[in-house]
Amino acid sequence: MEQVFEPTEPARVFVWSGSDQPGFVYPELSPSGDWGIPDLQARPNLGVALSGGGYRAATLAVGWVRALYALGLMPHVRYVASNSGGSWFNGVMSFSGFPLAPFLGPYVPPAGLNRTALSSASLLPPGSWGDTLASKSIVADAVKGVLKDLFVPGRASFSGWTAAIAEAFYSPYGLDLQNSSITALHTRGPVAARLAAQYPGVPLYAAMATPDRPFPIIMGSIMRVNTPQVFYAFEATPLYVGAPARNTSTDPPIGAGFVEPLGFNSPAPEAPLPAAGGQPPVGLQGAVNVTPVKLVPLSTYAGISSSFVAQGTRPSSSAGFALTGTERLNYWNPVNYTGAELSFADGAGADNLAVTPLLRRRVSSVVVLVAASNSADVSPADFAVAQYDIAGLFGAVPLNATSYKGLQEGITGVQPEMFNKALQVFPREGYDELYAALSGSLRSGQPALHRASYPVVDNAIQAITGGWTVEVLWLVNMQSRQWESQLPNDTQAFLNSSRDDKDSDLRHYPYISTFTANYSPELVTLLSQQASWSLLQAAAELRELLAAAAAPNATAAGNAAVGGGAAANETASAAGVGAAGLSAISNRTIGGGGDGDDNGTVQAEGAGGAAAFGVGGGANGTAESVAAAAMLLAQLASEPFPQQIAGALPPRVVAQLETRNASKGLPEPARQPVVSYVMALEQPPPQQQPQQQQGVGTSTAAASGGGAGSSNRSVPNHGTANSTGSSSAAIGGSSTGNSTTAAKIVGPEVQGAQAVVATAPPPGAAAQGAAVRAGDGGSFRRLCVLLAACAVFLGALE
Repeated sequence: MEQVFEPTEPARVFVWSGSDQPGFVYPELSPSGDWGIPDLQARPNLGVALSGGGYRAATLAVGWVRALYALGLMPHVRYVASNSGGSWFNGVMSFSGFPLAPFLGPYVPPAGLNRTALSSASLLPPGSWGDTLASKSIVADAVKGVLKDLFVPGRASFSGWTAAIAEAFYSPYGLDLQNSSITALHTRGPVAARLAAQYPGVPLYAAMATPDRPFPIIMGSIMRVNTPQVFYAFEATPLYVGAPARNTSTDPPIGAGFVEPLGFNSPAPEAPLPAAGGQPPVGLQGAVNVTPVKLVPLSTYAGISSSFVAQGTRPSSSAGFALTGTERLNYWNPVNYTGAELSFADGAGADNLAVTPLLRRRVSSVVVLVAASNSADVSPADFAVAQYDIAGLFGAVPLNATSYKGLQEGITGVQPEMFNKALQVFPREGYDELYAALSGSLRSGQPALHRASYPVVDNAIQAITGGWTVEVLWLVNMQSRQWESQLPNDTQAFLNSSRDDKDSDLRHYPYISTFTANYSPELVTLLSQQASWSLLQAAAELRELLAAAAAPNATAAGNAAVGGGAAANETASAAGVGAAGLSAISNRTIGGGGDGDDNGTVQAEGAGGAAAFGVGGGANGTAESVAAAAMLLAQLASEPFPQQIAGALPPRVVAQLETRNASKGLPEPARQPVVSYVMALEQPPPQQQPQQQQGVGTSTAAASGGGAGSSNRSVPNHGTANSTGSSSAAIGGSSTGNSTTAAKIVGPEVQGAQAVVATAPPPGAAAQGAAVRAGDGGSFRRLCVLLAACAVFLGALE
């Protein structure tokens, strides 16, 4: 694994503040700034929340998204927010160039899941997320990493936990480069190119490279163990990272706002001038020059999101922090620019279900997918304690929860009253209705589904402005006798015997322990296929939810400022969705190919034909049977979509893929070909500031523009003729440097000579990241304490 990148020169990055204030517009939704993504703004105002829950959540997530993909929904989802194991999946799906079809793997109806099929490579094909899950165990690597964190002098990497996440889940897809950062493509301005030019040779993994992926939001939390709240919401996105809510009771204050990822983990810059009239600044504040201690790579954000062992332990020493998987990173708030090195932990402490990021962005239709580990066959109060992540959203966690076994120290170390206050976003009575629906579904053997509308409640701790209505479709992981009854007899017998086997990883199926971290192919197949089947049963509800999200008023509300009155999105034609209404939604089939048949625009190669369940067939589309969807899904294994190439893997990863399982055995059209990343290969010219969002902030940024000269670079599949003349600058001005590049240019943002897709590992970044830091190696007493703690930790996992 590469060393981290420790810059010696500052980067110029942009800052937003006031994300808790009315009038704040999230950068990707800005109507005129460089960071706005027109295609995203044109999509229905629909979001998906992938809950936390370790391996269980990571396994369920692939099944749920497989169903959304089968129904043709993925190109029309605006956001996917995630936590913990859901973030392991979200990070790879959103930033990888791997085509979705082979990545998700085939759907198989329960009748096709015989005992032989459960461990068959055809259901977990090489390169699929399920195959990766069934091949990895992170526990041993994480513990070894903990030892290195504390006792190996000069270790220049992130914590053992995040290193284990990178190796287990991100390395097979070429996403484990530690000397990297993140960005997004298809922004209105050349954001990716500008950032790549800051540190030539440093790769930026890029989301939004293909039109079939939503904008990802990875949740984490800032951990302040000596405060009643303990966990403060933190978000990592391709365009910005930070704490969305304001809290002035902590030292230093936390929130409210964001900085571009390239500038995160840096000492605080000089404070800006106070806002006029003493009001909190809102929106884009302009650029600052910062020098990160080390760049934070994608896998570290995923590791932060999943350091679930920290929940409830409240570590107070460096050994404790390392054991719980927390990261120590530099944080400064974008209001008064004060900060310190703080601990970052699992987002479960702030919101395990990852619903609140969507409400912060006023997403009007939300699909909440819950990787529950408890059944609803208990009383409402007992279920509210067991699934406090659900109950907390309604302020319904019983105040006597600390009397329950294992919760004596509180809910994730927080007292129930404080937990409810910090998380409640829906009315209390909504919990009783949800519980009744879930327990009723369980008794009848149906999937645990429930659809409801809720008035959103003000919650300053979450930076959520209420006073509007959200429609939610819930799907909670629970036993379904209907699905199990359709399994072949040999599989039913296997499942029932495994439930009672204390040595089986299927014990208590589907309520697998969060601390189980070694899944067999049988468990991955059963859990993910049940997840797909369960969500497919809600096809009609999903179609109606999409129709509501695509209505002009819903799209306009989502594109508006929080509590403000920003203009409605005017770029619906970019994707045929949004203000244009549901009738323009393009069709999408599994296996694809062909033109859309009078049902809207075709967004990408491989899209077209009749959409499953009428999702693309307009408001009057007719729902097809689950059998029809199953037939379409069966094509996943044999007819994957054509590659949507957006970059090139470094040679190191290409070589590794020959021996790893991410591509081995796949037909050429579906092989792991590329990972989207942008990298500058030469020193950039002087830069101009990007465009500012209209009506917000205090920046005096000028518009970026083209420059003198021309570029006839050789671009495979995109152009001809090499150039030895002047090439146009990526951001304003002009460049006089001669260059010849055979690498493929990614999108309109990566124009000119300055930013291209990397075809080789970044030697400059690796060399600079190899700086050795001093360390004392720790005392014998610390070693004994750590080894004892590790023994206890491993014992709890067994």
